Amino acid sequence: MDLQRWGLRRRAIGLADTPRGCDGTQTLITLIARDVKGASKYLKMMSENRIFYPGASASVVVNDRFVRQTMGQVKTALLKWMADNPADGGICLFYGRGKNNQTYSEVIIPEAKMHLPKSVYFCDAKFHVGPIFEMLEQSPNAYAFIVVDGKGSIFALLQNGCCKVLHHINVDLPNKHGRGGQSALRFNRLRVEARHNFLTKINELAVRAFIDADGQVNVRGIVIAGVASLKTEVSTRLDDRLKSKLMQVVDTSYGGNSGLHEAISSCSTLVASESFALKSLLSEFFRHLSEDTNLACFGASNVMQAVEQGAVNKLLVWENSKCRRFVLTNTNTSTEQVIWGAKLPEGVVQSASTQRVTSDQLLLEWLEMNPSAGGGVAEVIVLSADSPESTQFIQGFSGLGALLRFPVVFEENVEELNNAIISDEDDGDGFSEGEFELGDEYSAFF
Repeated sequence: MDLQRWGLRRRAIGLADTPRGCDGTQTLITLIARDVKGASKYLKMMSENRIFYPGASASVVVNDRFVRQTMGQVKTALLKWMADNPADGGICLFYGRGKNNQTYSEVIIPEAKMHLPKSVYFCDAKFHVGPIFEMLEQSPNAYAFIVVDGKGSIFALLQNGCCKVLHHINVDLPNKHGRGGQSALRFNRLRVEARHNFLTKINELAVRAFIDADGQVNVRGIVIAGVASLKTEVSTRLDDRLKSKLMQVVDTSYGGNSGLHEAISSCSTLVASESFALKSLLSEFFRHLSEDTNLACFGASNVMQAVEQGAVNKLLVWENSKCRRFVLTNTNTSTEQVIWGAKLPEGVVQSASTQRVTSDQLLLEWLEMNPSAGGGVAEVIVLSADSPESTQFIQGFSGLGALLRFPVVFEENVEELNNAIISDEDDGDGFSEGEFELGDEYSAFF
């Protein structure tokens, strides 16, 4: 996922973990509008002091003074957004008072390319963040696979080299035969009717799985596979919106899971440019390290040195990375020191009397708030442990690495080099002043 999706997911999780409303009552307002039209509808309801409560079949008039006050804040934020917002796009507003009278006022405006699946307007004892998670699960770069045969059908998504089965239906279509005597026509009619019903159901499930609530196709391409002529009939009966994304009709030897794996193998070159991009990226990272090209680095200290020098082309970060940015301020001189790591070093903790922590942020939070840091990282890629390559990266390199634009000499290597120079001069091993012998480990820097 990209950095913005990670940020939205983190904020949604934080809102979902919000303590219950004040004294357990319904004092938290959630308003999610998919577009300006939906926002206008809710503005009219707020002007009438009306809102929905969970379980209620219709909106009700609000009498609680604090809820009305919160509705006024939501209305102000919504009017401001509508004045600045173009025709498309949505907004999510979360306002209210929780336990210990703590107030919440969170505004989330997704990018125009992200589509909220539905609108919500609730007053409850918790915030309703389900539509945000549904939006984040949408995968416009995924590929859809539909595998059919006379025994059933499978609907699957392929993304980042991982396959996820969405639906699996089983049928037992009657085969064509010449038996039946006077009932032969009736048997044939039943066979055709069962086949028609099966194809209709496949089309309905395809629409439900691969088309959003706003009528937009949420996959990059569709592949239909199967045995005999069933796959061709499915492709001709497909919804017109899905037909525009149809990439290939593949003939397989089997149906079911075996047919799905065969179809993916047959289309590997077709979808490699997108679905296996992350796998190729990690392979490139591992290759640079094994060949010692100095175009890849890992570890909080080295990676952030490269970021500060503007050398990072692609920054790879695990979504649950514990790497943090600590800013220490000296109480005597007011000078600041930045330290990267999962926790502060022991020596820094012991010198707490002269230094205090003035900032403590997760690395991903800092990158989200400072997109131009270090001359701007070309691309931040947030990884999850959903493939063997990403799991190897997380376990072997603590989930933090970078591909570089140009080689970088890191501070620790410079210190080692200086120590080697001083050591050789002190040993008096026959070299004249200013001359020294470097080990193989330093040859890459010259």
